[in-house]
Amino acid sequence: MPKALVVDCSMILSWCFPDEGDAESEAILEVARDMELVAPSLLNLEFVNGLIVAERRKRITRSQFNELVTFFTDLCISFDREDQVGPESKTVELARSHSLTAYDASYLALAVERKLPLATHDKSLKRAARKCRLPKLK
Repeated sequence: MPKALVVDCSMILSWCFPDEGDAESEAILEVARDMELVAPSLLNLEFVNGLIVAERRKRITRSQFNELVTFFTDLCISFDREDQVGPESKTVELARSHSLTAYDASYLALAVERKLPLATHDKSLKRAARKCRLPKLK
């Protein structure tokens, strides 16, 4: 089994909100406890934005917001890369070739560069990961 895993915001939020999780999320969280978690730095903003939206929609309280930020921090994610925005960057190439947002392509680019599995709930990103033949979690 790989020693590291690229994890995106959709997966982490599924760990925070039971109604967004499923058996796959729970299994990945269990495996992830013994792995290095890696993500592009944009995950910080995506995660906090997800919590802000949840708070505005009254899904969570301010106290729960704080608890979830602590949960996120306790995951000890390594923020591995700063995305290059040039027209020849791997992120741009993958966004174009797989019809992804630049944000999602950033996770894919990191996984491709490091040859790591990618944990996501995003269907387009999962499809792109399969096409890129990323390793799978066992």
